[in-house]
Amino acid sequence: DLSGVALRINALGWSRKPVKGTKLSLNLSQANGTPALKDISVTGPGLTIKGEVALSSNRKLKSVTLSDVQLDEDYRFTARIEPAEKAMRIIIKGNALDARPFIKSAISPVRGGEGKAALATTTYDIDAEFDRVLTNRGEIIQNVRARVSTGRSTVQSATVEGSFLSGLPIKLDVI
Repeated sequence: DLSGVALRINALGWSRKPVKGTKLSLNLSQANGTPALKDISVTGPGLTIKGEVALSSNRKLKSVTLSDVQLDEDYRFTARIEPAEKAMRIIIKGNALDARPFIKSAISPVRGGEGKAALATTTYDIDAEFDRVLTNRGEIIQNVRARVSTGRSTVQSATVEGSFLSGLPIKLDVI
């Protein structure tokens, strides 16, 4: 029972106060001494997160697969996260994303607080595809394809392509 637990995803600027009826279920399995979390399900009013976590034989993170994430109407996606040689690789696809908090965090320096030290030292390579993205001034960009690399809490490089609702194309390259 997660009814008394607040939830937060810092990178998206998403948070949720404790909500009655929020539940977590999962299956912990072990094959050849390697644990895995399967059938992870966090559900509650207006919330669905489903997926699994795979660990390597030395019990380090191998991958996180989120097969269904519905945080609210502005956050619906799937994601796969896996450590790579030089960065944490994130592949995220979905119908809708409110990118305003991510944009703000990407262009603002990291300040103190929970989890900020890890964000400041971890490199992320992100591949994203979304049907609709809400951006800083409320613009909606459709058919968004993005590749973003971050490190030391700043955007190192990025290519973002899509089109406004009017059909006007947009492409952003950060090099």
